Amino acid sequence: NKRWFSSKLHSEIQHARGLGLHLSLLVVDVDHFKRFNDNYGHIVGDRVLANLGSMIRETVRTEDIPCRYGGEEFAVILPEVDRNQAVSVGERLRTRFADSTVQVNDKKKVSATISVGVTQLTADDTPEAMFNRADRALYQAKSNGRNQVVSLP
Repeated sequence: NKRWFSSKLHSEIQHARGLGLHLSLLVVDVDHFKRFNDNYGHIVGDRVLANLGSMIRETVRTEDIPCRYGGEEFAVILPEVDRNQAVSVGERLRTRFADSTVQVNDKKKVSATISVGVTQLTADDTPEAMFNRADRALYQAKSNGRNQVVSLP
């Protein structure tokens, strides 16, 4: 997945530059994911990830490119989307996911939150630089208290 994502980000950057289009990137991570696995087991953790994956697919456009990047981290490439629009997508995803629940057993449901890092392609970005900036924004969201979207230019 990571290799496919990197290849796809590279090609989307070339396409955006060739046509003078915007390109944005979201990096999404489940807050305190280890707690779900520790408290409820890996099956419930897998349900949380599946719920997030479904929520991402339902929230983004068909031309957007969602990927599971690793562990509990997802990335979404947003062609022809500027940073402000990407923040809106991240906020919509964040609030929808926080409002959803996952079944633990017959009597208990749990909810989770996500943190989202956002960036937009700059003139001299490599795929690695663009991803690293979105990842820094994600970690800023986590260090600011989680369950939020942070954008870096």
